[in-house]
Amino acid sequence: MWSDLGRRPKPAGSASESRPRTAWERTGGLAGLLVSSLPSLVFVVVNSFAGLGYFLSDIWFSLACFVALALAVSIVVRRPLVGVVWSLVNSEKMT
Repeated sequence: MWSDLGRRPKPAGSASESRPRTAWERTGGLAGLLVSSLPSLVFVVVNSFAGLGYFLSDIWFSLACFVALALAVSIVVRRPLVGVVWSLVNSEKMT
């Protein structure tokens, strides 16, 4: 939506539809970069003035809980993520 501002629409049979979109195009170009980086920039500025702090231990705990939950769910559905990662690392076909 934002990356299309100021651009003319291309005809349906144009040659540009046959090539894959670049990473810059998929992220929305300059507008997408600005929109996605704005929340982080605002947080840094507000944190520098208000002193919100970084609760690193809570972040690590949340990450550990997420990984444990993902592994538990993968075991329940009988497709353990550890085995999937092992087969991808060793280039083995999963059966």
